[in-house]
Amino acid sequence: AQFLETRKFQINEISEANIQNPNEVEELRVELSKLENVEKLKNLTGSSHWALSGDDNSIVNALCDIKSNLSKASSLDKNLADIENDFVNSVEALQELARSLRDYEQNLQNDTERLNEVQERLFLLEKLQRKYGGSLQEVLTSFDKFSEELDAIELPEYMKARKRTASEKPEIAALPE
Repeated sequence: AQFLETRKFQINEISEANIQNPNEVEELRVELSKLENVEKLKNLTGSSHWALSGDDNSIVNALCDIKSNLSKASSLDKNLADIENDFVNSVEALQELARSLRDYEQNLQNDTERLNEVQERLFLLEKLQRKYGGSLQEVLTSFDKFSEELDAIELPEYMKARKRTASEKPEIAALPE
């Protein structure tokens, strides 16, 4: 009886955790790192965006001056056309990169509620990993094993009880005419 109760508790504990996938802990750790470092990320991406295209002294502006020079040189010597084209593509890629950094920075939010949710979820999943295996895959494997053990014990008992009930058919009293 103690074994059955322990197995039921373990199955319930793992089931209630509602594990999304075997990589959930790693995914949550990535999200946690981002949430814990929002200000640093804003500073790093913001300063990178500013250096690339923030003002008249930015890298992209300097490259646009070079692009203009290459364009003039290419008009004088067509052998420079491929170099000019490659350079233009590189500048456009850096401009797109600068826009992506700006958008990333602007979309970063300090979300303490989500930070707490992620920390609590990680605490729960890491606790299960310590109890039932070193990874969520091992926790899920333990869940399957525990369920099979419980079924192997309870299912035969259920079938025996069902057979007894079926053989003990109630007598139907004759209805008065």
